Amino acid sequence: MLHDKQKEEMIWSANKLSDRHIKFDNVKMKVPYAVQVLSNSVATSLDLLHELNEPGFTTSSCTATSLFLRTFNS
Repeated sequence: MLHDKQKEEMIWSANKLSDRHIKFDNVKMKVPYAVQVLSNSVATSLDLLHELNEPGFTTSSCTATSLFLRTFNS
């Protein structure tokens, strides 16, 4: 949903998510793509959308995902 929102708005909030990260069949074994998905910058982007009360990002699962990403990144 984050990637779709960024594509829709044509604004990327300091993360490197691209179609390759979402449609990962051809890059399954590429560690850099996993690192970019499981990063603080993606967590920060989710937190921002949650704070702005964007539809689809207002649930507690959004903050839980953000916490997971930050924990995994550390």
